[in-house]
Amino acid sequence: MAQKPKPTSDFILKCLKDILPFRARNDLLSKLVALWKKSTIIDAAVISSWDRNSNALISAFALENEEIVIDRYSFDSKNDLDKNRVLKYLRSLPRLADLKVAKNRLLPRFQTAALFLFCRKPLAWGENEDQLLELSASLLKQAVANLEEGVQDFEEKLREAKLQAMAELAAGAGHEVNNPLGTISGRVQLLLNQETNPEKRRALLTIGSQAHRVRDMIGDLMLFGRPPAPEFETCDLSELVRKVANKVEVRREEKNFQLALSLEDSVELEADPVQLEIVVHELFRNCFEAIEENGFIEVETSFEKRENIVFAVLKVSDHGRGLNEFELEHLFDPFFSGRQAGRGLGFGLSKCWRIVSNHQGKIEVHSIPQIQTTFTIHWPVHQRSDFSCDT
Repeated sequence: MAQKPKPTSDFILKCLKDILPFRARNDLLSKLVALWKKSTIIDAAVISSWDRNSNALISAFALENEEIVIDRYSFDSKNDLDKNRVLKYLRSLPRLADLKVAKNRLLPRFQTAALFLFCRKPLAWGENEDQLLELSASLLKQAVANLEEGVQDFEEKLREAKLQAMAELAAGAGHEVNNPLGTISGRVQLLLNQETNPEKRRALLTIGSQAHRVRDMIGDLMLFGRPPAPEFETCDLSELVRKVANKVEVRREEKNFQLALSLEDSVELEADPVQLEIVVHELFRNCFEAIEENGFIEVETSFEKRENIVFAVLKVSDHGRGLNEFELEHLFDPFFSGRQAGRGLGFGLSKCWRIVSNHQGKIEVHSIPQIQTTFTIHWPVHQRSDFSCDT
């Protein structure tokens, strides 16, 4: 058997020259198996990586004839990659039928990928292989992290586009529904002025009250669809939180829950003070409806810098029953009922999203079922000079 060269200090650097740059995960897998085939005395190399998002096993093969093959196989796994299951699948492939497995290793600190080396003769394993295994794990882990981040970014943009489309639909529908509602309310008033029968008057009053209820709902719908342009002023977020907390003190005493404020002394930002107060109040109200008696709510304000932009940060957490994935997906949709999760009906959170978006901010939700739900708002301290309200 040929002797392999002893490890050298620049071995990893040489490996990186063969691997970098790579365009995506499949490209990286192809380069990694080619490097294993080149750097070790083997007949074939396989690296299999399990994609959690699609439940697929993606394998790259460096074969005896120097051919590189990428294979995708449906593969469901509850936790880490089961390399014995993967090996069983690999043994069933004609391209590996005549070869024996010399080594199979899970990649270090990355339990969803494994390396398989095939050869007809005994395989020596030394320091070079240890270093290459570590390098393979580090690069593949980073590639998968970048891929998942890209998927999350795409899904977030998709949610934003969906809400924007719903806002446009809401604005148009609200205008169309308001006109017949006005006619119904007017006719009810005319009939009430002429009607003396108590039973008929009760029926007319019911019609009138329900028409007003729909009118109020349409008002919220149109506010979500086409909110007024913000009138910017310098506001103190911490002071506004204290103001809203004082307003809801009676509600806090009724439900007997704790409200913990952890506020920066002064968190100044540019915002429409009325709309900013609506956001803070709706988040408070949402928490009130989520927690049981003797519950706990935490509110924090701070500053954070992201990509050279300074944001005022508001975090509101409730220790309630939390939200499941479906509720998280539709939480900001108009008309979505979260009553099953202890949260109220209506347009409160929809208005929050709309106002924050129109101030060039971002609202995020993180929930652990049965433990805690946290709303985090990043609100730019300074609004851009070219700002225009999205109406």
